[in-house]
Amino acid sequence: MNNKRIQRGGLAMAGTRRFVKVFLASPGDLTEERRAAKAIVDDFNGQLADALGYQVELVGWEDTLPGVGRPQAIINRDLDGCDLFVGMLWKRWGTPPGTEPYTSGFEEEFKRSMTRNAKEGRPAISLLLKDLDAASLADPGDHLKKVIAFKEQVFSEKKLLAGTFADVRDFESKFRKCVQGYVIALSNQERTSESEKDQAPLAETQTMSSTEPGPTTPLSVEGARFLRNFLATAEKATDEQPLAADDVARVRLLSVIVAVHGNDQQSLGAHDGNLLFKARTKFEFGRRELSGLLDDGLANFKQENVPLWHWVAALDGFKNNILPVCTVVDTTSQRVGALKAMRLISEPIVEKEHFGRKEIVSMWFAENSENAIRVAALEYLSDCGQPSDLSFINEEFARNDTQTVGAAADAIIRITLRDDTCCSQVR
Repeated sequence: MNNKRIQRGGLAMAGTRRFVKVFLASPGDLTEERRAAKAIVDDFNGQLADALGYQVELVGWEDTLPGVGRPQAIINRDLDGCDLFVGMLWKRWGTPPGTEPYTSGFEEEFKRSMTRNAKEGRPAISLLLKDLDAASLADPGDHLKKVIAFKEQVFSEKKLLAGTFADVRDFESKFRKCVQGYVIALSNQERTSESEKDQAPLAETQTMSSTEPGPTTPLSVEGARFLRNFLATAEKATDEQPLAADDVARVRLLSVIVAVHGNDQQSLGAHDGNLLFKARTKFEFGRRELSGLLDDGLANFKQENVPLWHWVAALDGFKNNILPVCTVVDTTSQRVGALKAMRLISEPIVEKEHFGRKEIVSMWFAENSENAIRVAALEYLSDCGQPSDLSFINEEFARNDTQTVGAAADAIIRITLRDDTCCSQVR
C-alpha cells in the first residue's frame, strides 16, 4: 500500500491516509457490474475514507467501450501492486491473452494473484460469481463450460472466499461488504498497533524477544502472551481438571481477532461475552480484543443479557462517536444493535469533519441498506431525530415499503411535534 501524509479530521489516526488498491477482474459480459463497482468505490471514498483513514483505488477498470482494453502486460502491472483481488464471472471465460499456458486474461490474472498470495500473503482474494439460468446450463458453449469447471473447482476446494449473486443490486451489496470488510479490518489493525505502541512501556519494548509479535501482527502483545500461557496450561489439563471456561472463551475471542479475509466467520457468542466480562479483572485485553467484545455485544444486543457499556467505555467510545460509526460499518446485526443501543441512551451523533450527522443518516437509508437497519434507524430518529433528518425519512416513507412505512410515519410525526413544541416555547 502507498502512504500519503495529509492533515484531516475524523476517527482515523491523525495525519495518515493509506491507499488500498482493489483489482477488479472479469471478462466482458459484466460491464454493468463493473460500473456499479466503480460507483461503490467512489461512494466509499466520499463517505468513509476520512473516517477510516483509507482511500480505495479501483484498478483493472477502464472507461472505454466494452471489448476495448489495455494490453495484458500493462494490466499485470496494476495487478501486481493490488491489495485485494476481486474476480467476477458469469457466462464468458474471456479471450486468450497471448501468454502460455493461460486460456484467458481472467485466468492469468487469477493464477498470477494466487501465486503472489502464496509467496507474499497478498493480495486477499475474493470471487463473486453470477448465477446462471437453466437455459444456459442446458446448452453451455465453450466459454461457459470453462466457467462451470472453474466454479466447481473453487467451491470443492473451499480455499477462497467465493459467493454468488443474482443481479446487479445483489452484486452491489456483496461487493460493498467485501471492500468495506477488508478496509475496516486494516483500519482496526492500524489503530490497535498505534495504540499499543503508545501504551507499551519503553523497557518492555527494548527487552521484547524476537518471538514477540510486532506492531502489525494480528495478535496483540497481551493476546500472544495469554496464548503461550494457555498452551502451557492445556498440556497439563485432564478430564478431572479441565481448562477454565473463561480461558476457552478468550481463545475463541482471539480466533475471531486473527481471522483473515476469506476465513472470517465469527463464532464468539453471548455466553462467551458474558464469561469474559465476568473475568474482566483477570485478563489484560488488547484494544483489538476490546473491539471484538464490543462487536459481540452489539451483535447480541437483542438478547438483553450481554455486556456492552463496559466495552464502549473501555474504548473511550462515549467520546469518539464509536456507536454511530458502528451503525454504518459493521455487519447487519451489529449495525442494528448499535442503533438500538443509541436509542436506549439517546446517544447523539457527534459532528466530525467530513463525517457527521448527514453522512451517517444517509447511509442508514442507502439503497443497499436492509430493512432491519432502516427500521432500527427510524426508531432511533423517532426519539432522537432532528428536522434536518426529515428529508431522508420522507424518502423512506415514499418508498411505501410495508416493513418501514409505519416507522417512517411515526418518526415524521414525532420529529414534527418536537420541533413545533420547541418553536412555541421560543415564541
